[in-house]
Amino acid sequence: MKSKAANKSWETTAYGIAGALAIAFGAFQVLIDGDPMTMPDWNEVIAGIMIALGFWRARDANKSSEDSGVHTTQ
Repeated sequence: MKSKAANKSWETTAYGIAGALAIAFGAFQVLIDGDPMTMPDWNEVIAGIMIALGFWRARDANKSSEDSGVHTTQ
């Protein structure tokens, strides 16, 4: 199920996706570098992906609640 805010807030969604991909690819690169002594710092990887997911779900600053499809109480 897609978030309505993510549909209308493409800027923060794009930053979130790009950030998560950069972190994931960085960890993957360390895993396949051929040196068994190097391992990604999983705490940093998980924290970075959680921050990226926050951007992915966030609403752009220039979008109102109505523009983003967020229903407010009346």
